[in-house]
Amino acid sequence: SARIRISENVLIWADIIYVMEQKHKRRIQEKYNRQEIMDKIEVLDIPDENQFMDHVLIEILKMHLNHLF
Repeated sequence: SARIRISENVLIWADIIYVMEQKHKRRIQEKYNRQEIMDKIEVLDIPDENQFMDHVLIEILKMHLNHLF
C-alpha cells in the first residue's frame, strides 16, 4: 500500500534505508537479498499501525531520527 514502491536501483542508490519494523527488513531481504543493500537498513522498531502523515507518527519519527533534524 506504499505510495512509492522501492526498487533495487533506489535501494542501491540510498545511503541509509529506514524501515519501521523487522518484518519490513525481511521483505526487502527476501526480494533483493544483496549484502550491499542489507548493510544500509536500519530498523526503527516502530509498530506500523499509524495512518500516513499521522501527527503521532511524525513525532515518534522525529524522536527516533532527531539527529537528522
